[in-house]
Parts: sequence; structure tokens; C-alpha cells
Amino acid sequence: MPSARVSLAPEPQSVGRARRLLRESLATWGLDNLEFAASQALTELATNAVIHARTDFDVLLEWTDGALHVGVEDRSARMPVQRSYAIDAATGRGLRLVNRLCRSWGVERTDAGKRVWFEIADVAGAEDYDDPVTDWSGWIDADEVEEGPASGALARAA
Repeated sequence: MPSARVSLAPEPQSVGRARRLLRESLATWGLDNLEFAASQALTELATNAVIHARTDFDVLLEWTDGALHVGVEDRSARMPVQRSYAIDAATGRGLRLVNRLCRSWGVERTDAGKRVWFEIADVAGAEDYDDPVTDWSGWIDADEVEEGPASGALARAA
């Protein structure tokens, strides 16, 4: 079960470092086909850690049972909140994008803060969820975004 981990500072350059670790790991593991969806989802989670948590954060990658598991752990107890934004707003769609790109995702409290995670299956075994590259129908429909704080585990099941 290959894995990789990096600890990063809460600064914009860390988002690029997280993507680099992902890209290099996927290439080493022969999983280049997962790079687009995984890179987009990781960018959202790492950016949220930099902007909202404002703490050091860890990026964890693990390939197991035919799926890529990615976690971003920060030191903030503040849970993510999905809000409704106008269709032309320049913000507010990160978690919705993660929801569309990934087979499952969620957030869990940890002793030190929280862990936001996602899972992407190898494309060969991904028939059971939305096509991460071509099925973009409605992903910015703000009417479907729930308002309010996330509690416990917020997740989209496979």
C-alpha cells in the first residue's frame, strides 16, 4: 500500500507543493489517469486550509483497494461550511467541486483539529459514480448547496 505525506505551512506556495507531491506520487504509482480529478480536489482542500484554517497542515496520500485516498489535516477545529452563492460569485464552490470530482469525501474532527478527505477510484473501476472529467452538469447550481455548519462527518457516499 503506497503512501506519501508532507507537512506544509499556511502559505499560498504550499498549495503548489501539495500538488507536486500528488503528481509525483501518482506518476511513481502508475496512476497518472487520476491526476486531473485528484489535483483539482486537492487544490480546493489545500487552499481552504491556507485561507480558512491558517495553520500548518498535512497532506496524506494513500493508494489502497483500487482507490486513491487523500486527506488534508489542519489544526483548526473550525468545520467547513457549504453556503449558497450567486451563480456569478467568484467564490464558494470548492466543496461542491470536490463532491463532483470524487467518489466520496468528508470531514472528521481530530484531536488536533480536523481532517478533510476525498477518495477517487481508478478510472477502470469508476463506473459507479459521476465521470470526474465529463459530467459537469449542474455543478454550479447554487440552489443545491446546503447552508449551515458541518457537524460530525459530512460526506458524499459512493
